[in-house]
Amino acid sequence: MSKKIAILGLGWLGLPLAKHLFKKGCEITGSTTSSEKLMQLLQSRLAVRIIKITKNNIQGNWKNFIQDIDTLIINIPPGKKDNHVDNYALQLQQVVERCDTNLKVIFVSSTSVYGNENQNATENSSTIPTKPSGKSILEAEKIVQTHFGENATIVRFAGLFGPDRHPGRFLKADAPLANPNGRVNLVHLEDCISLITSIIDQDAYGEVFNGCSDKHPTRAEFYTQAAYALSMDAPSFDSETPAKDKVVSNEKSKSTLGMVYKYASPELFFND
Repeated sequence: MSKKIAILGLGWLGLPLAKHLFKKGCEITGSTTSSEKLMQLLQSRLAVRIIKITKNNIQGNWKNFIQDIDTLIINIPPGKKDNHVDNYALQLQQVVERCDTNLKVIFVSSTSVYGNENQNATENSSTIPTKPSGKSILEAEKIVQTHFGENATIVRFAGLFGPDRHPGRFLKADAPLANPNGRVNLVHLEDCISLITSIIDQDAYGEVFNGCSDKHPTRAEFYTQAAYALSMDAPSFDSETPAKDKVVSNEKSKSTLGMVYKYASPELFFND
């Protein structure tokens, strides 16, 4: 692989992805919003630019950031505050307006766009998000697809876990876990990187792919193991709330791209 790739957002996923693609021979340009983080990132031998995207503008040398690139990977999640969520689609509009429609684009999305309906969620399933963040992400998907057409691929990742994101850290001793019989939908960092790399290697654009582990243990099974792995007490569970059982399918990524998930069961993480 020898491509020139820009990664918008060198965060928890973006930075290890950039390092992986760099090792494969790609020329990488990445972005951060922090001058403090910039100094740290420059030590990784990556070309890094400060790019700040608002609902009205892009601060930083955007033309230099995307100059002569083959592929743009958009990896900026909506913020946690309500105003950030509301502005997310507007931020994506700022990005696409500054890009040629012939550019190859991978947009990192989320399976939250499917909502919480009891279903086997495939890429063809209805998208009925219930949370504000899911609604904003779905709107951003549409903006990307409308502008880039068949040159854009959407990657909908399930819940992310891996280094510095141990599932047990979400547990709170004073808060029972809801929906104990519902099944988990998770994907490990290494599998996220493999999926994006496969899309680039195979020129698989104009597509939508789910990224998720093969297996879906119940929330009670999985988070009990997660607690034990951190030497915590087993969590308590709230069985009074209505049960929901959405299962995200990864079959398309396996049949189309030949994906083999290293963490086919998310419980394998506890053996590392």
